[in-house]
Amino acid sequence: MRSSVRSLRAVVVLLAALLAVTGCVGLEPNPTDYGEVNPDNDGYYGTFMFGCTGVEANEDGEYADWTLENPEFCTCVFEGLKDRVPFSEMQALEEDQAEAEPGEFELPRNVNTVREGCSRLA
Repeated sequence: MRSSVRSLRAVVVLLAALLAVTGCVGLEPNPTDYGEVNPDNDGYYGTFMFGCTGVEANEDGEYADWTLENPEFCTCVFEGLKDRVPFSEMQALEEDQAEAEPGEFELPRNVNTVREGCSRLA
């Protein structure tokens, strides 16, 4: 069961990152950097959090009634990516994933390390 949770979290992190890099959810299109944690659904963070939690922040800046991952886990991953993975690498990751056949894409080690570290906290 635990490996299923890890696999699901890997997929959610990957999808959140890809949505954020490509701007596919109608928020800021094609961000150029990670930006900052904010309560306004702005920039890469807002798009990443939408992709990771399944909801946008409410008027109070909170991710209530999330449907995918816990907002604390998602913020941890965002901060870890920002600290450890160059933004250009996240952009390249999106391109690589888009070209990969289904089931053939793996998270890079540094991205997976961030995800695993945050999984231990959540």
